[in-house]
Amino acid sequence: NIDYKYCNETIPQISASCSVSSDNKINITVCNLHPEEEAEISFDLRGETPKNVTGSIITSEKMDIYNDFDEPNNIIEAKFDKAIIDGNSIKVILPAKSIVLLRVKQ
Repeated sequence: NIDYKYCNETIPQISASCSVSSDNKINITVCNLHPEEEAEISFDLRGETPKNVTGSIITSEKMDIYNDFDEPNNIIEAKFDKAIIDGNSIKVILPAKSIVLLRVKQ
C-alpha cells in the first residue's frame, strides 16, 4: 500500500474500483490522490487473460484547477496509453493528481 501524507494526516494514495460492462469489458477506475508523485501499480486479473487495454485520463497541471461556466475546458478527458499487459496483469504508471479509466478486453 502507498500512502499520501500531508501535515499529520495520512490517506491511501491510490483508490480503485472495478466492474464488468454489458459488453463484457473489465472497467478499472484508478485515482492517484498524490498532488506531486506518480504511482506505479499493477492489477492481477485472476482467471482472465487480457487481450487489449485502452484508457482515458483526467488530470491537470495544478491541483486547484476546475471547470466552471466561464472556463468549461480547464480539465478534459484525454487518451491514456500507458497501460501494459503482462501475462494476466496490467501494469500502469499513474501521473500525480489523476483519474484513469482502463477498459480491458478479455
